[in-house]
Amino acid sequence: MLDILLNRLRLYLPPNMPSLPSPTVTVVQLTEQPAGLGNWIGTESRANYAAVALKGTRLNTVMRFQVWASQADMVSAAIANLQQQILLDRDALRADGVLSFTVAETSLPQFESALNAWTQTTDYQILFEHQFEDADGAEGLIARIPIDVSNPFSDSTVVTGRLTRWDTAIAPALSLRGRFTLGQLSALVFTLPGTPPTGGVTLTRTFVGATGTPQSFATIADFLNAIAGTNPTTRHAQITFGSLTDFLDAMTDAGEVVRLGDQDEDGQLDPYQPKVLTFDPAIDLTDKRDRLEVAYEEAAFDQSAVVYLRGV
Repeated sequence: MLDILLNRLRLYLPPNMPSLPSPTVTVVQLTEQPAGLGNWIGTESRANYAAVALKGTRLNTVMRFQVWASQADMVSAAIANLQQQILLDRDALRADGVLSFTVAETSLPQFESALNAWTQTTDYQILFEHQFEDADGAEGLIARIPIDVSNPFSDSTVVTGRLTRWDTAIAPALSLRGRFTLGQLSALVFTLPGTPPTGGVTLTRTFVGATGTPQSFATIADFLNAIAGTNPTTRHAQITFGSLTDFLDAMTDAGEVVRLGDQDEDGQLDPYQPKVLTFDPAIDLTDKRDRLEVAYEEAAFDQSAVVYLRGV
């Protein structure tokens, strides 16, 4: 974290002068402070998944700039220019985490006889906050909650909500029920390089009591045009993607990766790419019998991968 601050401040150092020491920025005082509550600032969302903890650490520090020149007026001019550049750049500095900066002390020009050169320093009191994302030890998202009830009949159920997880163990369909207005399908996707899961994906808009085969569409645009809005052309339709890759390619990337778990057991958190498929106009499941289902054609993936799907 200190290196980040030092590298940012080095941008204000003047160019090296021949036969003279290089200008420097160094640490004079340093105190580490927490940011937020126990370094926890909040939660960042990716594609409508609140999956990333936002944390931070603060440094309360005094940083010293030292410059060199062959004449006293030249070294004073270099310090004055450095201070002016920092002042003009205050908004960019704050955007980079420099919450406050104040000139603490500026020395007079000093002559160094051994080097036949003049030097001068200026000290800045700086409060710097470094923010970073953390999975907080999460191995994944909660997509299914099994519930067992101890009674003579050994009842059990599974609570799923509007989220499902597909992996090599199981790939249950995402079933969205009315009354619900669906504006977006969002996904978090982790796949290994090489062969992706081979099964297809089917989107079906239907309703309880529908009969016959759903009307089939060849493109996602035609499918959405038929089922979206308050007066859809059909309430019983589907589109099938030949592979999981085709389905995910119909989505767009929705920000930076989220790191969760270690599915491939390589000792590193796995990168999940957020993706979204936006419906404009939205899909109105206005009746409690209305359904939209996203189904993987196999019981589970045949290649190592994880996909979370959520209706928003």
